[in-house]
Amino acid sequence: LDEMDVKAPQVALSTVIGELTLNNNEEFGVDYFAKYDRKIVGISRNTGAPIPIPGATVNAMGTPIAGSGVVDPAHLINFSQAIQNVMTGTNVYVAAGNYLATIVHALEGTGRFRVINRPVVFTSNNKKAIIASGTEIPVPVSTLSSLVTANNTVTGTNVGQQSNIEFKRVALQLEVVPLINSEREVSLDILQKLDSVAGTTLVSGNAIPNIATRYVRTNVSAPSGSTIVLGGLITDSKQKNTTGIPILDRIPYVGALFRSTVENRMRSELIILMCPEVTMTNLDVHKLRQKIEDHTHFGPEIDQGYCPDCPPRASEEKQLPPPDLPFGREPIKSK
Repeated sequence: LDEMDVKAPQVALSTVIGELTLNNNEEFGVDYFAKYDRKIVGISRNTGAPIPIPGATVNAMGTPIAGSGVVDPAHLINFSQAIQNVMTGTNVYVAAGNYLATIVHALEGTGRFRVINRPVVFTSNNKKAIIASGTEIPVPVSTLSSLVTANNTVTGTNVGQQSNIEFKRVALQLEVVPLINSEREVSLDILQKLDSVAGTTLVSGNAIPNIATRYVRTNVSAPSGSTIVLGGLITDSKQKNTTGIPILDRIPYVGALFRSTVENRMRSELIILMCPEVTMTNLDVHKLRQKIEDHTHFGPEIDQGYCPDCPPRASEEKQLPPPDLPFGREPIKSK
Protein backbone atom coordinates (compact mmCIF):
# COMPACT_ATOMS: atom_id res chain seq x y z
CA LEU A 1 0.00 0.00 0.00
CA ASP A 2 2.84 2.40 0.77
CA GLU A 3 4.21 1.94 -2.75
CA MET A 4 0.79 2.62 -4.29
CA ASP A 5 0.05 5.60 -2.04
CA VAL A 6 2.26 8.03 -3.94
CA LYS A 7 1.57 11.74 -4.01
CA ALA A 8 0.47 12.96 -7.43
CA PRO A 9 2.99 15.30 -9.06
CA GLN A 10 2.05 18.95 -9.42
CA VAL A 11 3.16 21.82 -11.60
CA ALA A 12 3.64 25.37 -10.37
CA LEU A 13 3.02 27.96 -13.11
CA SER A 14 4.74 31.26 -12.35
CA THR A 15 3.31 33.66 -14.91
CA VAL A 16 3.90 37.28 -15.86
CA ILE A 17 1.37 38.91 -18.19
CA GLY A 18 2.38 42.24 -19.66
CA GLU A 19 2.06 44.63 -22.57
CA LEU A 20 5.05 45.67 -24.66
CA THR A 21 4.95 48.76 -26.87
CA LEU A 22 6.51 48.04 -30.27
CA ASN A 23 8.73 50.48 -32.11
CA ASN A 24 9.12 50.96 -35.84
CA ASN A 25 11.90 48.39 -36.11
CA GLU A 26 10.01 45.55 -34.43
CA GLU A 27 7.34 43.40 -35.99
CA PHE A 28 7.02 41.23 -32.86
CA GLY A 29 7.34 41.95 -29.18
CA VAL A 30 9.56 38.90 -28.87
CA ASP A 31 12.00 40.54 -31.29
CA TYR A 32 13.43 42.00 -28.10
CA PHE A 33 14.90 38.61 -27.25
CA ALA A 34 16.70 38.40 -30.59
CA LYS A 35 19.12 41.02 -29.27
CA TYR A 36 20.34 38.47 -26.77
CA ASP A 37 20.56 35.61 -29.29
CA ARG A 38 18.08 33.45 -27.40
CA LYS A 39 17.57 29.89 -28.61
CA ILE A 40 14.30 29.01 -30.22
CA VAL A 41 12.12 26.16 -28.97
CA GLY A 42 9.43 26.20 -31.64
CA ILE A 43 6.95 28.22 -33.64
CA SER A 44 3.23 27.73 -34.19
CA ARG A 45 0.62 29.63 -36.15
CA ASN A 46 -2.52 30.97 -34.49
CA THR A 47 -4.29 27.78 -35.54
CA GLY A 48 -1.90 25.75 -33.44
CA ALA A 49 -0.45 23.87 -36.45
CA PRO A 50 3.35 23.65 -36.17
CA ILE A 51 5.55 25.22 -38.83
CA PRO A 52 8.40 23.13 -40.31
CA ILE A 53 11.69 24.35 -38.91
CA PRO A 54 15.17 22.82 -38.95
CA GLY A 55 15.19 19.60 -36.96
CA ALA A 56 11.49 18.77 -37.38
CA THR A 57 10.34 15.68 -39.29
CA VAL A 58 7.92 16.43 -42.13
CA ASN A 59 5.98 14.33 -44.60
CA ALA A 60 5.90 14.66 -48.40
CA MET A 61 3.46 17.59 -48.15
CA GLY A 62 5.80 19.51 -45.87
CA THR A 63 3.61 19.09 -42.79
CA PRO A 64 5.40 18.21 -39.54
CA ILE A 65 4.68 14.71 -38.30
CA ALA A 66 2.81 14.56 -34.99
CA GLY A 67 5.15 14.80 -32.04
CA SER A 68 7.98 16.41 -34.00
CA GLY A 69 6.82 20.03 -34.01
CA VAL A 70 9.44 20.96 -31.41
CA VAL A 71 12.99 20.81 -32.66
CA ASP A 72 15.60 18.53 -31.15
CA PRO A 73 18.14 20.36 -28.93
CA ALA A 74 20.88 19.30 -31.35
CA HIS A 75 19.24 21.39 -34.10
CA LEU A 76 18.59 24.59 -32.16
CA ILE A 77 18.85 27.78 -34.20
CA ASN A 78 18.83 31.32 -32.92
CA PHE A 79 15.67 33.38 -32.93
CA SER A 80 16.78 35.99 -35.45
CA GLN A 81 17.27 33.32 -38.13
CA ALA A 82 13.82 31.81 -37.71
CA ILE A 83 11.81 35.00 -37.34
CA GLN A 84 12.47 36.03 -40.95
CA ASN A 85 10.07 33.35 -42.20
CA VAL A 86 7.25 34.05 -39.75
CA MET A 87 4.33 36.31 -40.65
CA THR A 88 3.09 39.09 -38.37
CA GLY A 89 0.48 37.97 -35.86
CA THR A 90 1.76 34.45 -35.29
CA ASN A 91 2.45 32.97 -31.91
CA VAL A 92 6.11 32.50 -31.10
CA TYR A 93 7.58 30.91 -28.02
CA VAL A 94 11.23 30.96 -27.13
CA ALA A 95 13.41 29.49 -24.42
CA ALA A 96 14.51 32.43 -22.30
CA GLY A 97 16.51 30.71 -19.59
CA ASN A 98 15.79 30.00 -15.95
CA TYR A 99 15.58 33.55 -14.63
CA LEU A 100 12.02 34.83 -14.89
CA ALA A 101 12.54 37.81 -12.57
CA THR A 102 15.67 38.89 -14.46
CA ILE A 103 13.83 38.84 -17.78
CA VAL A 104 10.93 40.90 -16.38
CA HIS A 105 13.31 43.48 -14.91
CA ALA A 106 15.13 43.74 -18.24
CA LEU A 107 11.85 44.34 -20.07
CA GLU A 108 10.70 46.93 -17.52
CA GLY A 109 14.05 48.66 -17.87
CA THR A 110 13.21 49.53 -21.48
CA GLY A 111 10.32 51.73 -20.32
CA ARG A 112 8.06 50.03 -22.86
CA PHE A 113 6.87 47.02 -20.86
CA ARG A 114 3.97 47.20 -18.40
CA VAL A 115 3.14 44.28 -16.11
CA ILE A 116 -0.62 43.59 -16.03
CA ASN A 117 -0.75 40.51 -13.79
CA ARG A 118 1.75 38.27 -12.05
CA PRO A 119 -0.08 35.16 -10.78
CA VAL A 120 1.39 31.91 -9.46
CA VAL A 121 -0.88 28.85 -9.53
CA PHE A 122 -0.48 25.17 -8.71
CA THR A 123 -2.22 22.45 -10.70
CA SER A 124 -2.08 18.68 -10.74
CA ASN A 125 -0.59 16.74 -13.61
CA ASN A 126 -2.84 16.83 -16.70
CA LYS A 127 -5.37 19.14 -14.96
CA LYS A 128 -6.42 22.52 -16.34
CA ALA A 129 -5.32 25.74 -14.65
CA ILE A 130 -7.18 28.96 -15.50
CA ILE A 131 -5.83 32.47 -15.01
CA ALA A 132 -8.33 35.24 -15.83
CA SER A 133 -8.47 38.99 -15.28
CA GLY A 134 -11.09 41.39 -16.57
CA THR A 135 -14.54 42.82 -15.97
CA GLU A 136 -18.20 42.23 -16.82
CA ILE A 137 -20.20 44.73 -18.85
CA PRO A 138 -24.02 45.02 -18.99
CA VAL A 139 -25.57 44.05 -22.32
CA PRO A 140 -29.33 44.36 -23.01
CA VAL A 141 -30.61 41.05 -24.38
CA SER A 142 -34.33 41.85 -24.72
CA THR A 143 -36.55 44.92 -24.50
CA LEU A 144 -40.28 45.08 -23.73
CA SER A 145 -42.10 48.20 -24.97
CA SER A 146 -45.60 49.25 -23.87
CA LEU A 147 -47.81 52.34 -24.14
CA VAL A 148 -48.40 54.34 -20.98
CA THR A 149 -52.13 54.18 -20.08
CA ALA A 150 -54.39 55.67 -17.44
CA ASN A 151 -57.65 53.88 -16.60
CA ASN A 152 -57.18 51.65 -19.66
CA THR A 153 -56.94 54.76 -21.84
CA VAL A 154 -53.87 55.62 -23.87
CA THR A 155 -52.49 58.98 -22.79
CA GLY A 156 -50.30 60.57 -25.42
CA THR A 157 -47.60 58.73 -27.25
CA ASN A 158 -45.38 57.92 -24.28
CA VAL A 159 -43.86 54.47 -24.51
CA GLY A 160 -42.44 52.61 -21.55
CA GLN A 161 -39.51 50.26 -22.05
CA GLN A 162 -38.17 47.51 -19.85
CA SER A 163 -34.85 45.90 -20.73
CA ASN A 164 -33.42 42.62 -19.53
CA ILE A 165 -29.72 42.96 -18.84
CA GLU A 166 -27.15 40.21 -19.07
CA PHE A 167 -23.54 40.68 -18.01
CA LYS A 168 -20.90 39.59 -20.50
CA ARG A 169 -17.33 38.92 -19.48
CA VAL A 170 -14.57 40.94 -21.12
CA ALA A 171 -11.33 39.46 -19.88
CA LEU A 172 -7.86 38.20 -20.53
CA GLN A 173 -7.94 34.44 -19.96
CA LEU A 174 -5.12 31.94 -19.96
CA GLU A 175 -5.83 28.20 -19.81
CA VAL A 176 -2.94 25.79 -19.32
CA VAL A 177 -2.97 21.98 -19.16
CA PRO A 178 0.46 20.64 -18.12
CA LEU A 179 1.57 17.08 -18.81
CA ILE A 180 4.71 15.90 -17.04
CA ASN A 181 6.98 13.83 -19.28
CA SER A 182 10.13 11.93 -18.41
CA GLU A 183 13.04 13.71 -16.75
CA ARG A 184 10.80 16.54 -15.49
CA GLU A 185 10.03 17.90 -18.94
CA VAL A 186 6.62 19.54 -19.15
CA SER A 187 4.32 19.59 -22.18
CA LEU A 188 1.98 22.59 -21.97
CA ASP A 189 -1.30 22.92 -23.88
CA ILE A 190 -1.91 26.68 -23.77
CA LEU A 191 -5.02 28.67 -24.74
CA GLN A 192 -4.47 32.42 -24.75
CA LYS A 193 -7.71 34.45 -25.08
CA LEU A 194 -8.18 38.22 -25.10
CA ASP A 195 -11.53 40.08 -25.18
CA SER A 196 -12.02 43.79 -25.82
CA VAL A 197 -14.90 46.20 -26.45
CA ALA A 198 -14.87 47.32 -30.10
CA GLY A 199 -17.45 50.08 -30.33
CA THR A 200 -21.23 49.69 -30.18
CA THR A 201 -24.08 48.73 -32.51
CA LEU A 202 -27.47 50.45 -32.33
CA VAL A 203 -30.26 47.86 -32.08
CA SER A 204 -33.87 49.04 -31.50
CA GLY A 205 -32.59 52.23 -29.93
CA ASN A 206 -30.16 50.40 -27.64
CA ALA A 207 -26.40 50.70 -27.93
CA ILE A 208 -25.12 47.12 -27.83
CA PRO A 209 -21.37 46.81 -27.16
CA ASN A 210 -19.36 44.78 -29.64
CA ILE A 211 -17.03 42.28 -27.97
CA ALA A 212 -14.00 41.37 -30.07
CA THR A 213 -12.30 38.09 -29.15
CA ARG A 214 -8.84 36.98 -30.21
CA TYR A 215 -7.25 33.75 -29.13
CA VAL A 216 -4.21 31.58 -29.72
CA ARG A 217 -3.84 27.89 -28.93
CA THR A 218 -0.51 26.11 -28.99
CA ASN A 219 1.47 23.30 -27.42
CA VAL A 220 5.07 23.49 -26.27
CA SER A 221 7.45 21.27 -24.33
CA ALA A 222 10.04 22.74 -22.00
CA PRO A 223 12.25 21.57 -19.11
CA SER A 224 11.08 22.21 -15.58
CA GLY A 225 12.27 25.61 -14.37
CA SER A 226 12.74 27.13 -17.83
CA THR A 227 10.98 30.32 -18.92
CA ILE A 228 8.70 30.35 -21.96
CA VAL A 229 7.83 33.59 -23.76
CA LEU A 230 4.59 33.74 -25.75
CA GLY A 231 3.50 36.57 -28.02
CA GLY A 232 1.44 37.25 -31.11
CA LEU A 233 -1.70 39.14 -30.01
CA ILE A 234 -0.95 42.61 -31.40
CA THR A 235 -3.13 45.69 -30.91
CA ASP A 236 -2.93 48.52 -33.44
CA SER A 237 -4.36 51.95 -32.58
CA LYS A 238 -4.02 55.57 -33.68
CA GLN A 239 -3.65 58.63 -31.49
CA LYS A 240 -3.81 62.32 -32.46
CA ASN A 241 -1.69 64.89 -30.63
CA THR A 242 -2.28 68.60 -31.21
CA THR A 243 0.26 71.26 -30.24
CA GLY A 244 0.22 75.00 -30.88
CA ILE A 245 0.81 78.53 -29.61
CA PRO A 246 -1.63 79.35 -26.80
CA ILE A 247 -4.44 81.77 -27.66
CA LEU A 248 -3.24 82.20 -31.24
CA ASP A 249 -4.13 78.62 -32.17
CA ARG A 250 -7.78 79.29 -31.25
CA ILE A 251 -8.29 82.34 -33.45
CA PRO A 252 -11.07 81.64 -35.99
CA TYR A 253 -9.96 81.01 -39.57
CA VAL A 254 -6.24 81.66 -38.96
CA GLY A 255 -5.77 79.50 -35.83
CA ALA A 256 -4.74 76.52 -37.96
CA LEU A 257 -1.60 78.43 -38.93
CA PHE A 258 -0.41 78.37 -35.31
CA ARG A 259 -1.04 74.73 -34.45
CA SER A 260 -0.08 71.33 -35.76
CA THR A 261 -1.68 67.90 -35.43
CA VAL A 262 0.37 64.72 -35.49
CA GLU A 263 -1.23 61.29 -35.83
CA ASN A 264 0.77 58.57 -34.10
CA ARG A 265 0.34 54.88 -34.70
CA MET A 266 0.55 52.85 -31.50
CA ARG A 267 1.34 49.14 -31.67
CA SER A 268 1.48 46.94 -28.61
CA GLU A 269 1.75 43.21 -28.09
CA LEU A 270 0.56 41.01 -25.27
CA ILE A 271 3.57 39.16 -23.86
CA ILE A 272 3.22 36.18 -21.53
CA LEU A 273 6.20 34.76 -19.67
CA MET A 274 5.61 31.40 -18.00
CA CYS A 275 7.91 29.29 -15.85
CA PRO A 276 6.62 25.75 -15.15
CA GLU A 277 8.20 23.94 -12.21
CA VAL A 278 7.51 20.29 -11.43
CA THR A 279 7.06 19.25 -7.79
CA MET A 280 7.31 15.50 -7.28
CA THR A 281 7.94 15.33 -3.52
CA ASN A 282 7.27 17.31 -0.36
CA LEU A 283 10.85 18.54 -0.55
CA ASP A 284 10.18 20.05 -4.00
CA VAL A 285 7.07 21.81 -2.69
CA HIS A 286 9.00 23.04 0.34
CA LYS A 287 11.78 24.54 -1.79
CA LEU A 288 9.33 26.19 -4.18
CA ARG A 289 7.20 27.68 -1.41
CA GLN A 290 10.37 28.88 0.30
CA LYS A 291 11.49 30.61 -2.89
CA ILE A 292 8.10 32.28 -3.40
CA GLU A 293 8.05 33.45 0.22
CA ASP A 294 11.57 34.86 -0.03
CA HIS A 295 10.68 36.78 -3.21
CA THR A 296 7.39 38.19 -1.95
CA HIS A 297 8.48 38.71 1.68
CA PHE A 298 5.11 37.67 2.97
CA GLY A 299 3.10 34.54 3.40
CA PRO A 300 2.59 31.89 6.07
CA GLU A 301 5.58 30.23 7.63
CA ILE A 302 6.20 26.78 6.18
CA ASP A 303 5.38 24.05 8.68
CA GLN A 304 8.49 21.94 9.27
CA GLY A 305 6.32 19.01 10.33
CA TYR A 306 4.82 18.94 6.82
CA CYS A 307 8.18 17.82 5.45
CA PRO A 308 10.50 16.18 8.03
CA ASP A 309 13.25 15.76 5.40
CA CYS A 310 13.22 19.44 4.45
CA PRO A 311 16.15 21.58 5.61
CA PRO A 312 15.41 24.03 8.44
CA ARG A 313 14.90 27.68 7.66
CA ALA A 314 17.84 30.03 7.94
CA SER A 315 16.13 31.80 10.85
CA GLU A 316 16.00 28.48 12.71
CA GLU A 317 19.67 27.68 12.15
CA LYS A 318 21.16 30.98 13.33
CA GLN A 319 20.99 32.19 16.92
CA LEU A 320 20.37 35.86 17.57
CA PRO A 321 23.49 37.76 18.70
CA PRO A 322 23.56 39.09 22.28
CA PRO A 323 22.15 42.60 22.68
CA ASP A 324 24.46 45.60 22.87
CA LEU A 325 24.58 46.83 26.49
CA PRO A 326 26.09 50.01 27.95
CA PHE A 327 29.68 49.68 29.18
CA GLY A 328 30.00 48.14 32.61
CA ARG A 329 26.58 46.50 32.68
CA GLU A 330 25.89 42.80 32.41
CA PRO A 331 22.77 41.13 31.03
CA ILE A 332 20.15 40.17 33.60
CA LYS A 333 20.04 36.43 34.10
CA SER A 334 16.68 34.85 34.67
CA LYS A 335 16.34 32.63 37.72
